[in-house]
Amino acid sequence: MWLARPGLAGLQLSCVRGVCVQIDLSSEEFAFLAELLRRDYQELREEIYKTEDTRFKASLHAKERLIEALLKRLEAGSVAGRPRNSAA
Repeated sequence: MWLARPGLAGLQLSCVRGVCVQIDLSSEEFAFLAELLRRDYQELREEIYKTEDTRFKASLHAKERLIEALLKRLEAGSVAGRPRNSAA
């Protein structure tokens, strides 16, 4: 859910066990968070490639799927790298 507030984007995260989290981010913070996730994703892909232990590799793949899902949600709410400020 995106909240309409000047200069801020509300990022609604999924509810887990009845706990919901919402974070208000500036455009700069939003872009920085997306950048961090993309960088971590690239580093994780390299680590997966180099890892030989199957159990550890499986845990890395789980993290990879989590980052992919977060990036999709962030990118769905952005236009040209800027948060979308509209009521959901």
